[in-house]
Amino acid sequence: MQYEGTTYRPPPEADTPLLQVTVGCAHNRCAFCQMYRDVRFRRIPMDQIEADLQELRAIFQKAERVFLVNGDAFVLKTSRLKEIAERVKQVFPECRTISMYASIRNIKAKSERELAELRDHGINDLYVGVESGWDRVLDLINKGHTVAEAKEQLHRLNRAGIRHIANLMLGVAGMGNGLDNARLTAELLNQTGPSLIWVGTLALFEGTELHAAMGQGTFIPATELEILEEEK
Repeated sequence: MQYEGTTYRPPPEADTPLLQVTVGCAHNRCAFCQMYRDVRFRRIPMDQIEADLQELRAIFQKAERVFLVNGDAFVLKTSRLKEIAERVKQVFPECRTISMYASIRNIKAKSERELAELRDHGINDLYVGVESGWDRVLDLINKGHTVAEAKEQLHRLNRAGIRHIANLMLGVAGMGNGLDNARLTAELLNQTGPSLIWVGTLALFEGTELHAAMGQGTFIPATELEILEEEK
């Protein structure tokens, strides 16, 4: 396996084969994130993907699920994703689910027909960076979508029969705003029906815009107690 850059995967995919299909993140401008700042976004060549699949086959005797990395692999064109899915099924004919990270913008860029075709190719479970259900917070972290757009695109996934896991971030609204953020985010979740809710906690990494805002006093982090209250 020739993984390039740091490889990230969701905790539930700890035992899932990881197939790298992109390097970095196509958006790479979230104010809280420094995961892909050291690499340039690009596609992995198909011959490398095929070679990596053969290596995975030697490691995993059976794989009913495969996870595509890195940051937002769903940004790839539908034709490319279908080609990758076909290669996966050739090597792992028992594979029932191909999953990956996706952004709201990735979903928006695909038509209803394309989403249905991807579902039929086994791409039927996406980890979506929802983060928050409050437009003020989404603007603060430069997420690249609005709450209305998130609602619309997640409904499109539901109609296409593609499950989604909603990735959320506690503490991202800052001091004094956790309960409002929780209420608005819960409204979005109740309306869009994720198959799973994954909750992380904001970390302020040096070199990010949000860390700089903290240093300037324009962003005040939530206390640990506030984060626990928001989660509750």
